[in-house]
Amino acid sequence: MHFYGDFTQGQWRDWIDTSRKLAPQHLHLHANVDQSRWVTEFSRYDAGWLHAFDSKNRGEIRRADWDDLNYPARMATLACAGLPMIQRANPGALVATQSMTQRLGMGVFFESPGELGQVMRERASIGKVRANVWQERGQFTFDQHAPGLAGFFRRVITEAGAGSAARSG
Repeated sequence: MHFYGDFTQGQWRDWIDTSRKLAPQHLHLHANVDQSRWVTEFSRYDAGWLHAFDSKNRGEIRRADWDDLNYPARMATLACAGLPMIQRANPGALVATQSMTQRLGMGVFFESPGELGQVMRERASIGKVRANVWQERGQFTFDQHAPGLAGFFRRVITEAGAGSAARSG
């Protein structure tokens, strides 16, 4: 497992220490990686982690919390590098990352570590998910959304101008 980010590593120090005791050859710490190196650095890996949590909302939006509704910033990092996104399966729950990655075919879901190991060894299945990520990665870039965003602002400005003219006329 490769763990990136100096600040984040500081937050997870106890977990890092425990992991190193349990599996000393399997945890590799790395400094932050600049956006210009995301594809080169991260595309070497099989997949990347999103949040692993058990949702408790039971499909009710009023019970949803931050983890259920949050799209982590690293989704763009993983998508740009073409990495399938690992996350705990939360069937029957409303989980934003789960909904998006299922819809786009970009997710790897698990309920136990053993199941995740089995899923990751299914090379053909992981290859299909990886191909989906490469196909959909543009959705995670600003450039793909800029024309629509600019059009939205033009409409709002035009409508605000028309409303202002009607009120003063």
